[in-house]
Amino acid sequence: MTGFKDGYLYRKGKSLPLLRCIHLNDASWALDEVHQGDCGNHVAGETLAYQILIKGYFWLTIHQDAKQFAQSCEACQKTAKLHHLPPGRLSSISTPYPFAIWGLDLISPLPTASGQAKHVVVAIDYFTRWVEAKALVRITEEKTTSFAKDNIVYRFGTPMAIITDMGKQFENANFREFCEDRNIDL
Repeated sequence: MTGFKDGYLYRKGKSLPLLRCIHLNDASWALDEVHQGDCGNHVAGETLAYQILIKGYFWLTIHQDAKQFAQSCEACQKTAKLHHLPPGRLSSISTPYPFAIWGLDLISPLPTASGQAKHVVVAIDYFTRWVEAKALVRITEEKTTSFAKDNIVYRFGTPMAIITDMGKQFENANFREFCEDRNIDL
């Protein structure tokens, strides 16, 4: 139910007193004042909308605007709690024989070594825990593919699988083709 009083449009709330309908230009002032004004306490979207309603103001998109305003507040972003997912269930990876499953990863950046190398590509056999590593000046898909070929396939035979962290150096057509040609699962 809406009506005019003293030249302003009001809306009758369900459990709230008359709510003064304000223009969207004034809505930004209300959001700012209630959220971060003198008495503002940087509340989240739904609470911000409710506090504005309690103060007696209303506009049609109050809930969406309040949520968007609170999410875009720089101070809130800096001090907000980080929302972490609960840890996933750990499971061991069983391997039938040595050198069947390898893990590949990059360690980067490191202090510059001789020859300007600042990156290391590492392969670990899941059965024996044998480690193969090579220092790299630059990380490229060709270098990581070459490392897998020279340090795993040529030295220990073709593995059943190679497990990576899905970094862009391992998730590319060159590396994928190398594995597919040898029937290596990724």
